[in-house]
Amino acid sequence: MNQNQLVLSLLESGKHITSMDAYEQYGITRLPSRICDLRASGYNIGSVTRTCTNRLGHKSSFCEYFLVQIGGENA
Repeated sequence: MNQNQLVLSLLESGKHITSMDAYEQYGITRLPSRICDLRASGYNIGSVTRTCTNRLGHKSSFCEYFLVQIGGENA
């Protein structure tokens, strides 16, 4: 299974994924590129920007990706 297939499988199972999740759990270092590939293949993948405080106490933003289901509901 290649990285695009792995990411798609995760999204189709209803999971959301971030770049940190992709790297830590699956060894995928360029998740936004995989998302771009999947979108170019016709998959409707949504994203939401999240903010957290990093280990140095600074605000940090990141994207969380999900598969948009038919009817506008997200997974």
